[in-house]
Order: sequence, then structure tokens, then C-alpha cells
Amino acid sequence: RKLFSPYRGRMRKSQQGAAAVEFGLTAMTFLSIVFAIFDFGWLAFQKSALDAAVDEGCRYGATQDPGIGNADMAALQTTARQRILTAMENGDVACDHCNVDFTTLYTRPALSLSCELTNNYHPLGIIAPEMTLTAHAIVRMEYQR
Repeated sequence: RKLFSPYRGRMRKSQQGAAAVEFGLTAMTFLSIVFAIFDFGWLAFQKSALDAAVDEGCRYGATQDPGIGNADMAALQTTARQRILTAMENGDVACDHCNVDFTTLYTRPALSLSCELTNNYHPLGIIAPEMTLTAHAIVRMEYQR
């Protein structure tokens, strides 16, 4: 017991500020994990909003009459594009540099409308990278004439 008694006071003094150092080391890791959760949650929300918008717009376009011999297909695509962009706005998703492409697939009686939406993703922080998100839907046309 007497051996360690001279060092007892020095040990206490040298540990002052150790909690601050430990907090500084662990806080960076903790905050990085929290920011990563927010960034990837935002990414999942954006992707989900794109999927919902393209599903809604493509389904709406597929229920419109393309006319005899697909004469009104351009008007149908314009209507579906507007529906997709409205769904994006309703989902509180910024549609900067959105690109909406339509393709008709197959022939009657299986004529289908293919819709593809691409949008730039801007992360909230520095964890997730900037990227382009794509949503795709194929819906069978209701009117087949």
C-alpha cells in the first residue's frame, strides 16, 4: 500500500480531461453514423417517390385511349408526363433535370406503355454520393384497337 501512495495523486491529475478526449473520439463516429442514417433515409424516400410517381403516371396514361392505330399516342404521352410531374410535386420531390421517356411495347392485344423517369439525387450531407435515380414501369394499355 505504501508503494503506490506517492503515485496516487499524480494519476488523478493526469486523467483530468480524459472524458473530453474520449467524447471527441466517439462523437465523430456517432455523428457520422447519424448523418449516414439521414442521408440514406433521404435516398430511400426519393427513390420511393420516383417509383410512386412513375407508377401513377404510367397507369394513368395506360387508361387513356390512344386512338385508332395509336394516332393520339403523343397526346397520351403528354398527359402521362404531366401526371408524373404532378405526382412528383405532390410528393415534395424537386424535379430538377427530370427526364421522362415513353415507349410502346409489343403489339395488339398486348400493347403496353413503358415509362421511365430519371432525376438527379442531391444528398443532405456528405455521406451519400450524388447520383441519378431511375424509376421504370410497364403497364398494359387498356384500349386495344
